[in-house]
Amino acid sequence: MNNEKKNWTDEVVESMQGSQRAQPRADLFAEIQEKVSTIGARKVSMHSWRNYAAAAVLIILLNTAAMIFYTQNDRYAVNEAESISSHYEPIYISFQIYN
Repeated sequence: MNNEKKNWTDEVVESMQGSQRAQPRADLFAEIQEKVSTIGARKVSMHSWRNYAAAAVLIILLNTAAMIFYTQNDRYAVNEAESISSHYEPIYISFQIYN
């Protein structure tokens, strides 16, 4: 396997002998510099900022509403459990069944 790879590599290197190295166009560097200088910073429109702000406010409001709803339901569940347990007497006063 290594011999095959080495032979293939040697063949590729030999086939490249006598070929010229690739040369870029003379004006290519100046063209790239011009494009880079004209790009500059990307500006975000005010319309986009309003959308982002509205989405953030909506998320905050939904989270706040969910927390309020959760705490109110949690209080209701505790009160309901207390009222149910007050109507029924416990089966065992003590859990020490065996003396």
